[in-house]
Amino acid sequence: MKNLETVKTKVMKKEKKVKTVPTQEQIDKMVLDYLKSSEKHYFQSKYEWHKEFGESYYKVFPVKFDGKLHYIAVTIENEKVGVKLVDTSWVTTGNELGMMKNDIFRQEMKHKSIKPSVEMKIKWNVVKKFIDSSSDAEVLKLEIKKILQ
Repeated sequence: MKNLETVKTKVMKKEKKVKTVPTQEQIDKMVLDYLKSSEKHYFQSKYEWHKEFGESYYKVFPVKFDGKLHYIAVTIENEKVGVKLVDTSWVTTGNELGMMKNDIFRQEMKHKSIKPSVEMKIKWNVVKKFIDSSSDAEVLKLEIKKILQ
């Protein structure tokens, strides 16, 4: 019985995890996967120091312009619509992926996933169709603001 245990221990000691650095293609896929999973949700947001969630909403969409992956962050707060378009080509390491995630979901903000109303679902579907068909970033920002106001 002891021989069997020592053999198992020796085998376990020899196996070591080898750290592998992800390739740029793997990191690009991780970024796209993260943005696609974030796109499925509609968030209500508030600052950390506020007691209750107010009328502030947040949504993220992945989009490609000129062969580069970007994301669009749409914020709706007190009838004002903010649209931010960010290039993700700077993400080349796992640490930068974490920095991008922090840029999307800021630490001073709390986000909770909620179900949008039927009216908002229709608006988000229109926005998504427009994003998929658009090729100009500035026109895209203006049209998103028009649709959501």
